Amino acid sequence: MAKQETQTKYHRRRNGVLFTILAVILIAASVVAACTVFFRVENIEVNGHSAYTAEQIIGAAEVEQGDNLFAVNKFKVMRQIISRLPYVDEISVSRRLPNTLVINVVECVPAAAIQGSDAWWIIDTKGKILERTDETRAAEFPPLTGLTPDSPVVGSQLEVAEGEENKLASLEKLFAALAARGMTDQAESFDLTAINFIKMGYGGRFTVKIPMNTDFNQAAKIRYMTGGQCNVPMVLRAPMGAGRRNAGQHSQSLENFFCHFPGLKVVAPCSAADAKGLLKTAIRDDDPVIFLEHKLLYAKKEEIPEEEYTIPLGQAAVKREGRDVSIITWSREVNFSMEAAAALAQEGIEAEVLDLRTLVPLDWDAIVRTVSKTHNVIIVSEEVKRGSFAGELSAQIGEELFDELDAPVERVCGLNICSPFSPVLEDKNFPHPEDIAAAVKRVLNK
Repeated sequence: MAKQETQTKYHRRRNGVLFTILAVILIAASVVAACTVFFRVENIEVNGHSAYTAEQIIGAAEVEQGDNLFAVNKFKVMRQIISRLPYVDEISVSRRLPNTLVINVVECVPAAAIQGSDAWWIIDTKGKILERTDETRAAEFPPLTGLTPDSPVVGSQLEVAEGEENKLASLEKLFAALAARGMTDQAESFDLTAINFIKMGYGGRFTVKIPMNTDFNQAAKIRYMTGGQCNVPMVLRAPMGAGRRNAGQHSQSLENFFCHFPGLKVVAPCSAADAKGLLKTAIRDDDPVIFLEHKLLYAKKEEIPEEEYTIPLGQAAVKREGRDVSIITWSREVNFSMEAAAALAQEGIEAEVLDLRTLVPLDWDAIVRTVSKTHNVIIVSEEVKRGSFAGELSAQIGEELFDELDAPVERVCGLNICSPFSPVLEDKNFPHPEDIAAAVKRVLNK
C-alpha cells in the first residue's frame, strides 16, 4: 500500500513538472508570435553627426520596414554600415518599442593626407585611415610631410622639437594616434614600411597613455609574427625622470617596463651629442624604438658635432676609465656618476663609469669587459628599486660573471615610494653623487 502511494506521488510530481514545462513553452511561443506580429520595424530613426544621408545609412544597414524588430542583429547592422561607409567613426543600434529601430552615427572628420609607398591615404583626427586615394583627392587635405628617416620630431609637449611641430600644431592629436595606434591597428590596409612615425610623449604617465595592445602586443611583435614581411619603423619619444617637482605621476622612470617586451628597442642617452646620434639611428631603424629622455637634460647646453654622425644601438660608452669599481648606469645618472667618480678620485678610488646608452639591445660585451677589469660593480638608476632594470642587470651579472666579482653587486636606485612633490623629499628619493660615492665605499669596504 505504501509503495503504491509513493508511486502515485511520484507520477503527480512528474506530471506537474511536465505541465509546467509545456506551459512555459506555450507562453514563450505566444510571446514570440506576438513579437512577430506586433513588433515589426515601421520606423528607422537615424541620429548623429554625419554627412551621409539617412537613406545611405539605412541602405548600408540592409534593414527594411516590416522586418521583425527583435530579429534584427544589431552587431551585424553595425558591421555592415562600417564596412560600406568608411567615414563612419562611431555607431550604435538600439530598439525603441514598439516599432522603431534607432541608428546613431558619428562620422570621421578627414584631417590630413599621408603618402605611402604607392598611394595616398586620407586620415581622420584619430589616426584612422579612411580611404586609399590618388594625389588629386589628397590635395584637398593638409599633407603630413617630413616624416622621412631624416625628418624632425613632431608632437612635442616640452618645446624640444622644431620645424614640423609649428607647421602641424593643429594635428597634435592626429600624430598621437598615428604613432600610438595607426601603425598597428591599420596594418591590414596600410603599408607599414612606407613611413616612419615619431611621437613625443609627456612625462612619467607616458606609459599609461600608450595603448598597450597596439604598441606592446602588436608593434613589438609584428616583424616576428609575419615572418619578416612587415615591420613598424616607429620612434616613441618619452620624457622621463624626477627632479622637476612634478609629483608622483610625472616623475617616473619606467625603463624596466619597456625593456620587458621583446621586439621593443629602448634608448636612454645622457647627453645632447649622444641623443642626436642615437635618435638618427632610431629613426632609421626598422623596429619600434622607445627613446627615453630625462626632462632635466633638456635645459643642459652642450657643444655637439655639426657634421653628420650616428651612434649604433647597443653600443655602450666608457665615460671614465677606472680600475677599482665599475659604475654601470644610463640617462641623467651618468652625469651624477661622473661627479661621484671625480670626488672618489680625490680619495684615491678610481671608478670606471660605463654609460649603457641603449638598454635594449644591451652591450653585454662592454659589461663583461668592465666587470672583468675592476671586479666590483655598482648599478645606478633613477627607477624605483623594486622590479627595476637595475635588478635585471644585477641578476645577469651574478649569473654569468659570478667568478669575476670580489663583492656582491650593489644597486643604487630610487626608493620604493611615489615621488614626493616636496623638493626636499623628492631629492631624497633618487640617487645623487653622494649616494653613489657612499655605495662605492660600501662595496670596497672603505
